[in-house]
Amino acid sequence: MIWSNVVSVAKEGWSWWWEDGGSCDSTKDKVAGIVVLVSMLVAVFVTSWYILRTRRSMELPLPSGPRGLPLVGNLLSLETDFYIYFTKLAQVYGPIMKLQLGSKVCVVLSSSSLAKEALKDHDVIFANRDPSIAALVSSYSGLDIGLSPINSEWRKLRKLFPS
Repeated sequence: MIWSNVVSVAKEGWSWWWEDGGSCDSTKDKVAGIVVLVSMLVAVFVTSWYILRTRRSMELPLPSGPRGLPLVGNLLSLETDFYIYFTKLAQVYGPIMKLQLGSKVCVVLSSSSLAKEALKDHDVIFANRDPSIAALVSSYSGLDIGLSPINSEWRKLRKLFPS
């Protein structure tokens, strides 16, 4: 049914293709269908390529790090002693490195001064993160103190819970 609709659209759009003004045989129906199908596939491919290209250009560059496998990333190369493994990686890639752990990208800070700067001096930037769906469901859409973003409402809640 759908294929006949595609072929009829192709017949109407390309009536110059057929000699006698619209009557055609099955080979020309197949050719018209293939031409329509190929042109639609090319349009979808070009559109998706353009969207992916613009999305990648908008992302900020990540620090360097070891290349991982396609689905598992660097999970298979992790060692049992993380601090020794990260020390080895820091000698190769520097104090800031990127690790691909499954589908998640992790940035590792192996210097104590960088960790202090990130966690103490810029804590407001790193504290705001997107909660998971399970966290949103269990915390009334992120309205509790643990998952709400740091803003005036969070400061009001914070005053209720002194440290």
